[in-house]
Amino acid sequence: SGQSFDLGTLNGEQRVQTTRFDLPEKLDRANWRALSLACPQGTATLRLDALTLQGAAEADAAAAPRATWTWSPNEWRERGAALLDWAVQQKIGAVFITVPLKDGSVDDAAQLGAFVRQAGSRGIAVSAMEGAPDMVLPASQDAAIARLRAYAAYNASAAEGARLKGVQYHIEPYLVPAHVLPQAQRDRRYLELAARLRQAAGPLALDFVVPHWWADKKALLDGLAKHADILTVKSPRTDPAQIYRLAVPFLDWGVEHGKTVRVALDAGPIGAGVQRRYERRPPGARGDLLVFTLGGQKILLLQQVPAAHGKAQAYALAASQEIDAADASFHSDKGALMRLLPQLERTFGAWESFGGMALHDLR
Repeated sequence: SGQSFDLGTLNGEQRVQTTRFDLPEKLDRANWRALSLACPQGTATLRLDALTLQGAAEADAAAAPRATWTWSPNEWRERGAALLDWAVQQKIGAVFITVPLKDGSVDDAAQLGAFVRQAGSRGIAVSAMEGAPDMVLPASQDAAIARLRAYAAYNASAAEGARLKGVQYHIEPYLVPAHVLPQAQRDRRYLELAARLRQAAGPLALDFVVPHWWADKKALLDGLAKHADILTVKSPRTDPAQIYRLAVPFLDWGVEHGKTVRVALDAGPIGAGVQRRYERRPPGARGDLLVFTLGGQKILLLQQVPAAHGKAQAYALAASQEIDAADASFHSDKGALMRLLPQLERTFGAWESFGGMALHDLR
């Protein structure tokens, strides 16, 4: 809109100073992008050593608790006390667990309730988690809804202190093969499932894990905003600048839609990879990669020997580089992750939507 707001004035008489300005209440916090310094008309110099965006002074860890996943039910069923001791030491305030079902109901509801109460007494919220790529398929949706209704029924019958906080869904529809679900239908099926889950969830909070590259899928994210309470964004990076760059579009989305956004980092083992860059070749030319279009779908054929095909677009390998696993996961240096977390929490705390950091395979 071109509208600007005055943050304040620096004291020109102080040679060294640290100044804090509050963002104006009327500022569109989801969409502002520029900060300008207006210089005086006379001769002057300014050296800016650091500029940071910080959360409100009253914001603290309780407002944006760290979260983690516990995949095996045995971790909370058989070693629950040890799990909670560790979580408290790591300042974890939310745990996602696998909750087994039996005959359409939570298996051993009394044991689950006891664990949730114990966790709550130590300031830790417990949510169920599940998900699979084929959950978006029409033939699988009814089963997914039935499982959610089992969690909702458990909460409805449990005492307040024994209730699950919500259910997190890690679905990854992009992993469904194209011959099973065409790519053009994936977003529609995903939102269809999200709508059905929202209807069945009742007061349960719904948390959807999404990849960072969905930042470009505005229609999908805007549709998901109608059904999600929380987004947990997977940002498999270790460089602070890259983590920030991947998180900001979702934090902005959360402010725009009034939703909570968690930023997820990885501390698990990830194998090294190779990144290859291909350049488009002219028609009829040979290439290391051929791209066919069949039934509206792109089919990629990687060639050991460069070749041409009359019905394919050829690409030539232009460059390749090794991708170090240390760029994607803190597995080799979890201490570096723990040292970085306070900085990220302060930075992301400037967004009202920030719901904390989520840490995969930290334990």
